Amino acid sequence: MSKKEVLKPNRYYHMIENPSGWDAIEALMKRSKGAATLFIAMLRVMDKQNALMASQKALGEHINTSRQTVNGYIKILSEGGYVQVLKSGKSSIYLINASIAWAGKRSDRLQADFDCKVLLSLSEQSEAVKRQAWIDRKNNQNNKNKD
Repeated sequence: MSKKEVLKPNRYYHMIENPSGWDAIEALMKRSKGAATLFIAMLRVMDKQNALMASQKALGEHINTSRQTVNGYIKILSEGGYVQVLKSGKSSIYLINASIAWAGKRSDRLQADFDCKVLLSLSEQSEAVKRQAWIDRKNNQNNKNKD
């Protein structure tokens, strides 16, 4: 299973609330295509409260770049008001600016709970978890081949 297969886009509708949301995304694309790529990837996997918890390493693996590059992109997104970054230990919770994009019902837009998706990277896990993931992947392949 590839890294892209592990992360399935969420099923919630993403609205660009108004023309200023589109303008903000266009400005981001002009400033940094990499930061725009990361922002769009975050939109695809965020939950319906506009939140995503992930390490920078996991985000980097998701968009095929280094943790250091993601760090720079996060700085651009944070300073530009695209995301707010909250810390939880060594991981971060990224809150997407709801005036740019929102997932879920319009009436829930002011919700403040943090029932967010957590993006994990297999490379950050223990050897036991990696072995089990390899075994599970092999079993899934064998089961598909039998069908």
